[in-house]
Amino acid sequence: MKFKVKAKPTRHEIDATLAALAVRLYLENQAEAVGEPETGEIVIPKLEALKWLKTYPRRSRLS
Repeated sequence: MKFKVKAKPTRHEIDATLAALAVRLYLENQAEAVGEPETGEIVIPKLEALKWLKTYPRRSRLS
């Protein structure tokens, strides 16, 4: 089986990956603080998640 490999990821793919990693890191750091012990669900306030993502450094679109 052959796999097609892109030479370079697009800017959108890089930004999406960084955002997903940032959210995952946030979840891992906050799981104990916001987790529901009975159900195992994790609830993150939307505004808190948005504030945290805004602090993540982003590159200029020109670079």
